[in-house]
Amino acid sequence: MTAAGADTFDGLEWCRVVADMQHDRLHHFQHYDFFNFQTGVADSPVTRAAFLDDNIDFAGKVAFHNIDYYTAFMRELRNAISNNRLEAFIAERIGKAAAQQMNREVEGLFR
Repeated sequence: MTAAGADTFDGLEWCRVVADMQHDRLHHFQHYDFFNFQTGVADSPVTRAAFLDDNIDFAGKVAFHNIDYYTAFMRELRNAISNNRLEAFIAERIGKAAAQQMNREVEGLFR
């Protein structure tokens, strides 16, 4: 999970939730059925194969789904930092007003 960016937070929340890839939101683990179509079109061929494999149980499918999400998230975050677009990256996920407040509260955050 660390290689996929799961070290960006504390605790075991990654295995108790399912990521909504379209809206960058976390939902209860049991709600995976609402988002499993995203696994079917995941970036990773391994994740897509796991989605179709009957030998991989519900928890395994959720884990592959989340790994794919965090891998893409970290790739996009690194790209935003490299291209000096961190503020835009954050604003796209939490909203412009919240990003502006963060910038006011933490001097030099987006420089």
